[in-house]
Amino acid sequence: MLYRVLVAFGLHHLLNNVFWFQLGTYETPDGNIVQGDLPRFFAGDPTAGFFMAGLFPIMMFAIPAIAFAIIQEAREDLKPKIKKTFLTSALVCFLTGVSEQIEFAFLFAAPYLFIVHAVMSGIAMWISYWLDIRHGFSYSAGIIDYILNFHLSENAWKLIPIGILYGLVYYFLFRWAIRTFKIPTPGREEGSMLEDWVGNIPYQAPLILEALGGKGNIVQVEACITRLRLTVHDDRLIDTGAMKSMGSAGLIKLGGGNVQVVFGTYSELIREEIAKLLERDLQQVLFCAPVQGKMLPIEEVPDQIFAAKLVGDGVAFVPERGELVSPVYGTIMHLYPTMHALGISTREGLEVLLHIGIDTSQLKGHFEAFVQEGDTVEPGQLLIKFDLAVLRDQAASLTTPMVITNPDRVKSWSFAPFKQVKKGQASVMSVVLYDRNVGGVE
Repeated sequence: MLYRVLVAFGLHHLLNNVFWFQLGTYETPDGNIVQGDLPRFFAGDPTAGFFMAGLFPIMMFAIPAIAFAIIQEAREDLKPKIKKTFLTSALVCFLTGVSEQIEFAFLFAAPYLFIVHAVMSGIAMWISYWLDIRHGFSYSAGIIDYILNFHLSENAWKLIPIGILYGLVYYFLFRWAIRTFKIPTPGREEGSMLEDWVGNIPYQAPLILEALGGKGNIVQVEACITRLRLTVHDDRLIDTGAMKSMGSAGLIKLGGGNVQVVFGTYSELIREEIAKLLERDLQQVLFCAPVQGKMLPIEEVPDQIFAAKLVGDGVAFVPERGELVSPVYGTIMHLYPTMHALGISTREGLEVLLHIGIDTSQLKGHFEAFVQEGDTVEPGQLLIKFDLAVLRDQAASLTTPMVITNPDRVKSWSFAPFKQVKKGQASVMSVVLYDRNVGGVE
């Protein structure tokens, strides 16, 4: 039970070191002395393997069953993405015993359910000991180690029916609890959904680094199989909501600037990309949300000029309030006479166009500017107020593009998940610029 509880804090290795590598001694036939349940099991000690056997039903059956319960209780519109994520996580857990991505999906949403899970795990170990089952693993209690080490085990076949029973109990228990107590597991509320990271890690890493408080806040970054292990100057600078929206299954602050962020099996790849960003002196521009509303890919703008990126590349928003704020530090370059659009030149030389709605240039008198050409602005500063009700009724669309009109200066783009954003929310888009000192191209 304590082992599972400590998993939530990343401290389960404290018990591992004692029980798996120190408890008990065994003298091999050739006279060598080995210590700990794990080494003694592989050395042929007939009394070893009791402290590992009880984990097999949990890792191979119970925790994957949680993943299936989460999938079944997801909203129908989100179920395809949730199925893709959690079927992969269930398979990884079944094969290798890596379980944190599933466990952290409900740990923070329903900690009392995690306590039940810890108790059930302790009972599984007691059952395996009571049935005189010995088994062990070199990595973790997945099917791979179960098969490879079966010849060294005793009564290990009993773990299969125990595991099937546990899987059924967990599946129905978690479905009942999620539905009854309305637990916001992934897929039941949009902000908790784990994102598909495959192929996108290099582009998401700048946003993750920004959500961690920026380069200046990082003291050290490491990773284990399922989580980033960080030391930061100030853990209050970490944007928990942004981390969650970009795929984190959980964040734990251990004090003293020590923080752990669970990204599942992508954690090491994310660490590598963050390390590259920390080592490079990259020219990077971060963009805040210019409005409150929903963020969209530029390709979904209902206007062929913007959607085809003929004006420039970027993102778009569907505003829910009639206020436009600055997404960057810069200078007002252009303010159109109708005040439905303006251009900002950033300190790095990017030219940013903000265009409120589609086909709104003829709607005079419904926009009020709070800046003029030549003014310097900063993220979150009010630029324009507009009559949202009139635009909703008379404009072709409320969709508001935010595009960089000189995208040849941009080396790489990063976008936050396309979902609801708050006015001034950081950071919804990040770009890395080419080095101008090397002929304009790096």
